[in-house]
Amino acid sequence: MTVLLGRDEAGLAAVVRVYDAHDGDFVLDVIAVAVRHRDTGGLVADEAFARTTEWCATQALQNRRRRFRLVTFIDERNSASQRLARRDGMIETPVAKQNRHATWAGVFDL
Repeated sequence: MTVLLGRDEAGLAAVVRVYDAHDGDFVLDVIAVAVRHRDTGGLVADEAFARTTEWCATQALQNRRRRFRLVTFIDERNSASQRLARRDGMIETPVAKQNRHATWAGVFDL
C-alpha cells in the first residue's frame, strides 16, 4: 500500500509505503515528508500512521492473526520522527544501525 497525504503549492506533504514482509512483519517506509507540514503539529504524520496501522490490521485479520508487528527505520539524527514513533507505541530495537538508521518496531494487538 502506498499513501500520499496532502498537497500544497510546493508539492507533496507525505508519502509512505507499507508492505507485508511475509515474515510476520509489516514494514513502513516513509518516503517523503515536506518540512513545512511539520509545523501543523504532526497532523500529516498522525493521519499517515493511522492509515498505515488500519491497513496492517485489516491484512493481519484477513490472515487470521490477532496482532501485527510494524517495523520502520529512522535516522539517528531525526529526533522528531523518534518522538512520533515512541508516542505511537514503537520502540528502538537492539538491531545494529545501518547507515545511521535504527530499526524501530511496535506490536499491535487486535
